[in-house]
Amino acid sequence: MILKKILRKIKSIITNIIKKPSIKKPLIPFKIQKKCNKIYLGTEYGGWDICPDYISKDSIIYSFGIGEDISFDLEIIKKLGCKVYAFDPTPKSINWLKKQDLPDDFYYYDYGIADFDGLAKFFPPDNP
Repeated sequence: MILKKILRKIKSIITNIIKKPSIKKPLIPFKIQKKCNKIYLGTEYGGWDICPDYISKDSIIYSFGIGEDISFDLEIIKKLGCKVYAFDPTPKSINWLKKQDLPDDFYYYDYGIADFDGLAKFFPPDNP
């Protein structure tokens, strides 16, 4: 299953970063540019600055812990034509997403991300 392969790869990358704090070889196969045409996508709460120079319609965006704000995800789909794979296992997020009109390029999975395989215990948020 392609999703399992993606999640295993992400877990491997995160595990390597955590276990090897002094990285001798860069994780990115190209030089990081010093200046970019930065744009901000999303709301003040749920938005991010990005450098769109290396993002195209063939890019895939992984979005973890989306909660009740997918403004960044929706804008990056609309402006750059990417596919977004969103993950959040919390009931609050699952229920909220069911009420949304989502574009075809938004794929949601009720999985979380952790440094272990298995089940995790979640607690209700302070702001129900």
